[in-house]
Amino acid sequence: SPFEGHRAALQYATNDRSESVVFLYNLWQPIEGSVESVRVDERLRLRALNPDETYQVQGQNSSGYLTGRELMEQGLRWPLRGPQQSAILRIRKGRSPMTGATVIDCDSESAGYPARNILDGDSNTIWHTEFGSSEPRYPHWIQIDLGRVREVKAVRLLPRQGGDRNGWIRDGACRLAMNPIVNPKDNLSMDSKDWTPFSLDNGPDWKTVELPEVLRARYLLFLARAPQNPEHPWASLAELEVVEAGSDPR
Repeated sequence: SPFEGHRAALQYATNDRSESVVFLYNLWQPIEGSVESVRVDERLRLRALNPDETYQVQGQNSSGYLTGRELMEQGLRWPLRGPQQSAILRIRKGRSPMTGATVIDCDSESAGYPARNILDGDSNTIWHTEFGSSEPRYPHWIQIDLGRVREVKAVRLLPRQGGDRNGWIRDGACRLAMNPIVNPKDNLSMDSKDWTPFSLDNGPDWKTVELPEVLRARYLLFLARAPQNPEHPWASLAELEVVEAGSDPR
């Protein structure tokens, strides 16, 4: 309620609980550390969803697949910062396109930020390479078993959310194959025609890497070649999805 603090949320849901839309507003922003800032709950708990269904969440700093129970009991992190800010969240019933996919291996991952987080459908969890005195340098890579043979037409990538740009990736490449790439660290040469290179803009939204043609594949090797910030030796990513032929990537 806007009468109880500086935030307001208004949710609409269809009668069958298959779809919902939420309008969010920051009317003003309390000073960090003030009584008001400490009192405010950082979680937005939704209503009128089926607890046993899986929903896709789309919106500013909130994206992924969560159950109705998670959305209603645990909620989403409030995505807005600053006065007079607004956002719209759309929630629709549906399973993650990466259901059944697993990470086989990666070159580096920090404790608490494993590579498997890019497949969990939750934009609040991320992969982050090791950081510290001996942090590894680019390139960084992750190899994924897609769980079954798929007809892949594109790969979608979501940078880490929440306003933190550490590890955002600028340049990279994807390689799809029917068999896992043996010794990936020794097979990263861009001379191979099997790679689809890409460059990403410096924004927080989903990025789509279109393949030159639909490829039939069981395995995907994701390669981060350069960071947005040239001073960053590490890489991070919130989510990775493949788009299959005939599917709607909305």
